[in-house]
Amino acid sequence: AIGNSSSSSGSAATMIGYDADSTAAADYSVGLGAYADTANYGEIRFGSGNKNDYRNSMVTLRGSTADETSTILYTNGVSLNEWVLGIGDAVFVKATVFGFDETAGETAAYTVTGAAINASGTTTISNASTTVIHEDDASWDVALTANDGTDTFRFTVTGDASNTVKWIIKVEILEVT
Repeated sequence: AIGNSSSSSGSAATMIGYDADSTAAADYSVGLGAYADTANYGEIRFGSGNKNDYRNSMVTLRGSTADETSTILYTNGVSLNEWVLGIGDAVFVKATVFGFDETAGETAAYTVTGAAINASGTTTISNASTTVIHEDDASWDVALTANDGTDTFRFTVTGDASNTVKWIIKVEILEVT
């Protein structure tokens, strides 16, 4: 940690900023600036100058599909690391998605946007929109959905029926609590 009263408690976490309460608490996370506390695996959070009310963050999701089954992507690629919305939290999400099938030499690129809210314990997505930038295989897909049971938003991808497709998603998150 660098800065007056900044701290890092997550594994391989880094905090650069100024605030007695700024902590990079999530594993492999980075907090930059005042009030840039991190709470999600692999998160990069930019300080907003206002403690915990407004958040500007970014995470990378990754994983692969071995067939045409929809698959959830996570921040570390293998476990249940998802962005949890507390009661009363709302987010706007903008994602850049890229898939690559090395065997067939096919690729796909998408942008996905949407808003999620946890209103009194019910988490929903509104106005999710996917734009296809490029798609060699029209059966591939990406979707932004909410999981009300865990109060999270998630991205699912669908790849090729017979080849492995590697996926990466850069997710930009604006959050108001």
